[in-house]
Amino acid sequence: FAVPGGLATPASMGETIDRAVATMLFAGENMLFYPGAWYEGLIDEAYTPRPHAPDFLSGWYTKFDAEGDLFLVPTLNVNNMSVPPGLVTMDSMTNGALHASPIAIHDTGLPNWGKWHNTPPNFNIAHPEVRRWLAAIVDRLVEQGAPHPSFKGVCLHVTRHGLLTWGGIESGYNDYAIDAFSKATGIRIPADRSDPLRGKAYADWLRAHPEAMEAWLDWRCGVVAGFWGAIANRMRERRPDLKLWINCGTTSYIGHDYAASPDFVARANREVGIDAAKLDAAAPNLVLAQCVVPADWRWRGSWIDARLRETQRTLADREETYALLRGASRPWVAQHDRYWESAIGRGDGADGKKVETLSCGWLNELGWRVATINPAGANALRPFVLPLRYHDVLGMTKGGFLIGTYGMEPQLARFARAFRSLPAVTMGEFFRDGAVVARKTVADGRTWGYVVNTDSDPVSVDPDLPAGAVDAVTRRPVSGRIALGPYELIPFFSDEHP
Repeated sequence: FAVPGGLATPASMGETIDRAVATMLFAGENMLFYPGAWYEGLIDEAYTPRPHAPDFLSGWYTKFDAEGDLFLVPTLNVNNMSVPPGLVTMDSMTNGALHASPIAIHDTGLPNWGKWHNTPPNFNIAHPEVRRWLAAIVDRLVEQGAPHPSFKGVCLHVTRHGLLTWGGIESGYNDYAIDAFSKATGIRIPADRSDPLRGKAYADWLRAHPEAMEAWLDWRCGVVAGFWGAIANRMRERRPDLKLWINCGTTSYIGHDYAASPDFVARANREVGIDAAKLDAAAPNLVLAQCVVPADWRWRGSWIDARLRETQRTLADREETYALLRGASRPWVAQHDRYWESAIGRGDGADGKKVETLSCGWLNELGWRVATINPAGANALRPFVLPLRYHDVLGMTKGGFLIGTYGMEPQLARFARAFRSLPAVTMGEFFRDGAVVARKTVADGRTWGYVVNTDSDPVSVDPDLPAGAVDAVTRRPVSGRIALGPYELIPFFSDEHP
């Protein structure tokens, strides 16, 4: 739905948003997650990683407000924050001077060695300055969005390198974190405080004492839950309907030595500090989303260790991948679209030789091409429906660099009508037969539920629906044996209930 100029100018922004509205209404989508803060902080006049018109989020809010049934959630994908000039030097990185700073000390005894995605974070979530930085970003987004009915909260995009969590077990070994852990648990970690690489000594001792390591991980989960729970509660005080989404992108990193184990994703979430029970207890308005990357098997190709190829191929299909949702009051699933990018259209190859392009009289060639890969036809719904085999899910998102749902709008529209006809409450399973699952609950004086086929083969089942059940979309009675097409979901309600 983008137009030349995209969101760079008020005129092009208005047209782009209008096209987005039309696309979403056609496909049955009602919520857009759009960056409000990027790698270096809040996107505004001072920091524009991509061209945006001033106050661009208000443009989305205003247009969505007018529609009445479209909602916007700005996201945080923050990796860095401002630090005093001269804080990080060759000397301070090696002499232990950074231990008291926001800079995260890793299990090497040193801070991040200069790499980016899929490396441990540059900053420590336990430091007050990091917390003030993040809280200020959220406060600004809430201040801007709260007057608009279409604003529904803020989403944290949790990656290994981001400073929203601990990022991984390799990070967080600053003195102040160790001291706070010892105070909370009574576990003392021996180390020479004059040793500039004492962060390594902390980590080595914890790894050598598994019970202490489990306590360390548990404490870290409490730190994350306490911090984000307090922010979520403050958002709720501003407006009771506002939510804080936590989107766990841990499946995108498969370099752990335990990546082939069945509990890989659960362990990875715990190591960054994500614990569903602690988060649920911290605030009633937190939404937990497990992010999956369906195209990673092809995107990574031969980059990945051969022993992990099968793990990568089936990761999004495994029940254990969605273990986070077992303890979540508001379970959500997000699909991140990997994208392929190439400068093939620039005309000159890396070796200086001319490259054939698609330019011709009627085509204005683009130098940099970006594309995603998605299944076609009914199979496009597979990543949406498959998680329902294991858990009830209240919401689903899909996207990345490009429009995630492009080309699947007809299939998605039918699914969205069915999915969105149900109340946004979790439901309990009452029937299972192969790939078919049925769940139900009582809400608003009715029994609500759905029957879903989570496979590509058509099937016929008799789930013994409540008496008087009708299809929540067509209002036709549904009873007895039900035929389900590939990845089809049939919602129902009944005025008769126990």
